Amino acid sequence: DLIACHDWVRSPLIVDSEGHIDADDKAQIASQFKAVRGDEFQNGPPMYIISPYDFNKTDGIWKPSYTHHLPEKVILTRMVSLAKRSHQFLMNNMACDVYGNDRAWASTFHESPGSIKSYSTLFRVDPDNVIDALCSSTEVDLGSTLSDERIITPYRQSMENFSAGPKVLKKRMYKNLKSTESIVQYSWKPVEDAVEILRSKFGHYAVFFYNEYCPDIIAMLWRPTAFRRQPFSAMNAEFCSPFENQWMEDSLVTTNSNDILRAIQCVLRNLVFNTKILDDRAVKVAKRKVLEDSSDSDSDNTEASS
Repeated sequence: DLIACHDWVRSPLIVDSEGHIDADDKAQIASQFKAVRGDEFQNGPPMYIISPYDFNKTDGIWKPSYTHHLPEKVILTRMVSLAKRSHQFLMNNMACDVYGNDRAWASTFHESPGSIKSYSTLFRVDPDNVIDALCSSTEVDLGSTLSDERIITPYRQSMENFSAGPKVLKKRMYKNLKSTESIVQYSWKPVEDAVEILRSKFGHYAVFFYNEYCPDIIAMLWRPTAFRRQPFSAMNAEFCSPFENQWMEDSLVTTNSNDILRAIQCVLRNLVFNTKILDDRAVKVAKRKVLEDSSDSDSDNTEASS
């Protein structure tokens, strides 16, 4: 409800559970927030959260520390949209008591096929690299089980799966491995490490989504500026292609999505087994180029015949 209802664009969120921030501090925070946001409310951290820890005694300025860089605006927008839909769904279930099902709330945390269509590209993670499938938002069984007269909750199952580690590293997979000579793999997370590499290398082209609550999918969303036309520069020619069919001295270039996807697949090799492209904007750009080239050739032929 907080994420869905708070006005993140025009108001700072002050978190002060013990009352350390007084009225004068709140007025100062509001004034500094207005100066940072600007007249059009476009500047500054998208999620502007202030706590007593965020006061800088040196310059007397309140500024967010934990949310200074993240989340990005596009991620915050999706968070707010998802929170609003989830809150409305929960309220409707409580009001209508859907079919007497007291576990209907669980579907709020499930990833539906329709929700993943809003991404540009989906990379399906190999099941051998998924440590815990029970915590996935696509999982439907959230109930406890009974084993050897002991109740095993979903949380306990998840902890046991995390303790066992990835399937490819489990000790039972290696018959000749002796327990006295075993080497413990600590904090080895190949998928998370690969996603961090993608964000550092291609973060200015697209936004990458991945977390332990949907461990079987890495989602990618092109940024609005990814396919913006710009003048050609040899220093920034990587992953670029001419917007026209031929290279000229003053040619405009655009992002070559095929090259970026190939580079991403190289980073994700041995981690994913399937790639699904949902956003065909790059394909439409290529088709438009072909149509423009064909129309130019037709006009040249007409002029030559006349």
